[in-house]
Amino acid sequence: MLLVPARPAPAWSNRGHRMINLVAAEALPADMPAFLRTPGAIAEIAYLGPEPDRWRPETEPELSGVSAPDHVFRVEMGMLVSPLPRQRNDFVLRLEALRSQHPPNEALLRPERIGTLPWQAEEVYERLQSAFRSYRIATGNLPASAWPDEAPIQASDLTQIQASILYYSGWLGHYIGDGCMPLHDTVNLAGWIQKDNPNGYTTSGAIHHRLEVVADSAIEHHLVTDHAILAMTASNHAIDDPFAATLFYLQAEGKYAETVYKLDKMGAIEKDGSPELDEFMEHRMAEGSAMLRDLICAAWAHSGESKAPNYPKAVDLSTTTGVTPK
Repeated sequence: MLLVPARPAPAWSNRGHRMINLVAAEALPADMPAFLRTPGAIAEIAYLGPEPDRWRPETEPELSGVSAPDHVFRVEMGMLVSPLPRQRNDFVLRLEALRSQHPPNEALLRPERIGTLPWQAEEVYERLQSAFRSYRIATGNLPASAWPDEAPIQASDLTQIQASILYYSGWLGHYIGDGCMPLHDTVNLAGWIQKDNPNGYTTSGAIHHRLEVVADSAIEHHLVTDHAILAMTASNHAIDDPFAATLFYLQAEGKYAETVYKLDKMGAIEKDGSPELDEFMEHRMAEGSAMLRDLICAAWAHSGESKAPNYPKAVDLSTTTGVTPK
């Protein structure tokens, strides 16, 4: 793992991120606030899918640089440092302690090497939950008197509150979309770097960009469509712990990384791709769309609560229960 690059590459193309957000918005259930299911809201959420990729190193170098680790989570390395604290600062402190215990691995035991996607997703999710709470207050669903620190919030604020909800929903979708691109969930993000490579998978970092280009072309030429992805999207699933759910989602999607390399060996990630690759991408995007939809629904459901649930302090990727009170 000594060759793990510190700077990740983009995941899906702009079209890919728009597609994932579009399907998630189209799949929102009827019991969600009605404004979220209007054509304008769906278009806004879809537009915002690529938003963090618009922060370019050539024009926004500080923003692009500091946010780069938020696009990836190298599951293999996450397993090595598990259990994973749910708060970003605690994760940084855990890595600091591990570096002092294992000096030879000091360069690897850093947030930018492992990736911070789960923490970024959780932080944007909580922004969305907060905005939904404001919506409840403005519509009278929650008593304003119970939330004096948020005063004044009233019905006249609804337009601005709705805009915040759409923004956070779309912004969250970017990281969830990154997560269903399997190369963003592995140390083999840009070429196979593990010493064990019996199948002779490519070690060239170009595989990542080639997959992005083929995905973009497939969407542009209607070989991958929102109708096909929507048909593959699983039914609604209630999420209790969004941080743990995101970690296990990334772990599940990362298992498809080798499939990408197998498709590459078959020549599928070249030029116009292949029907098999198109179907593979549709399935991954369907899982990303379902995860985004379920997180938006969870943010709405939990926004009526007066206190956060007593979640475990850390999540252990190596156990069947996945949680630890440590």
